[in-house]
Amino acid sequence: MCSRSHRYGTVPYIARAWPGISFICVIMTAFLLFGCSRKTLRESEDYSTLVDTSQQIGKVTLRYGANEDDNWMDFARDVTTHELHRDVGSEYIRVWVSDPDWRESTIPLRGNEYDFANLDAFINAVIDSDAIPYILFAHSPPELRKRYSHNTNAPPDDIEEFANYVHEVMVHLDRMCRNGIWKTCDINKWYFEIWNEPWEDIWWQDSVPLYVRLYNETYRRIKEVAPQAKVGGYSLSFTNSVSREKVERLLKQCELDFISIHHYGNTLKERSSESDRMDNVKDLFYESVLRLEQFILEMAEDKQITIVNSEYSSDYRASYMLHLDEQYTAAWYASALIWQIKSMGIDLEMYYSGTSNQQHGGFGMWSKRPDGSYTSWPVFHMKKQFVAFNAYGADVYYTNSESRDIDIIAVNNAGRIFVTLVNKDEWSHTVQISVKGHHHAQMVNTADKSEMYFIGGSASSIPIGSYEVKFFEIYAL
Repeated sequence: MCSRSHRYGTVPYIARAWPGISFICVIMTAFLLFGCSRKTLRESEDYSTLVDTSQQIGKVTLRYGANEDDNWMDFARDVTTHELHRDVGSEYIRVWVSDPDWRESTIPLRGNEYDFANLDAFINAVIDSDAIPYILFAHSPPELRKRYSHNTNAPPDDIEEFANYVHEVMVHLDRMCRNGIWKTCDINKWYFEIWNEPWEDIWWQDSVPLYVRLYNETYRRIKEVAPQAKVGGYSLSFTNSVSREKVERLLKQCELDFISIHHYGNTLKERSSESDRMDNVKDLFYESVLRLEQFILEMAEDKQITIVNSEYSSDYRASYMLHLDEQYTAAWYASALIWQIKSMGIDLEMYYSGTSNQQHGGFGMWSKRPDGSYTSWPVFHMKKQFVAFNAYGADVYYTNSESRDIDIIAVNNAGRIFVTLVNKDEWSHTVQISVKGHHHAQMVNTADKSEMYFIGGSASSIPIGSYEVKFFEIYAL
């Protein structure tokens, strides 16, 4: 088996002793040398792609957003982050109402009353960013989880008490909007997600699972205050028979406005390499989404249930955080966005995350320096341009790539035709762009620099670097 760190094989020792085998071994070795020298081969390879501006296949139905989590106080206190969210088109921002044993509480209990000051600052920052709050009731507060105090993801001792707690939060949020304390807002337009990743067996082992019972009671109490709000949950992957069984229970036993999913780059293989995670992108954000969408249609019949990708990134391991903000992650994220648009099955995506809790980047699009200023990472620059080009409602044209390493999407955005091209490989290539439909490519803008090409005719050769994202505007002849 060849690997990227050991590309070259050696002639086996047995070839010296037996001439009859020597020739075979030499041939095998040549094959190994040829097959494993992937870098040399790929650097010289050309890949062909097609853009057909005469064939519309749908519209951009994906709305854009991001998470704010254990870094929430930087986000709440610093208006610079609000502008950064505007830059990347965060229409929704996911707010975590979480357990103080795991993350600093946004609703601490003071005596017998909850102190909403931190939560109010958190949500006000979302509204100030011109975004809509997406509220996640992530965990049970410790005063409602005494039986499982050692486990922050454990269920509450009493489902009804937890639902009452959520109802109290909802009443407060509604009051803040109605009294004009925040800028104009209406919680009936917000999203509410019930629990974060209830993956443990305790949630699913009964005929009517504990998660189903908690979800239904909490759903009811949320709708009492905000009957038009979008309420949903699940926040697990949909990649195997186990997840399929859980979703089936939800669809049969719950009222759902949306199902939330979390698909990280290494969801299928926890120890996967960058190459493996790139290869997973289409499976996770297109094939899996189409399967889930079809499953919802089969199980829920005429119910209107949408899909929300409420949390995802190129990796979920804390040990990989130092590597998450390389150019690789920008290419991975661009590919994930392309396949979510092409699936036309996901309504809302929220990358993990906006503001990083690490100076080197962590899981964020930007991070705070010691002097209080901010570093914006490649994912930020890519997202800013991607959202501007591939805006909600744009017409999507037919495109095709002969290589799994090259992703491409073309849209008509307000009368202007844009193409996004992603190299998912660690080596550079030349991509042949063929354009059908009385147009020709003329300008190339990358996420971090500008290049100008004049292209005569309907085909062109575009060099694209390792893990690079390029953005074209195509002009009519």
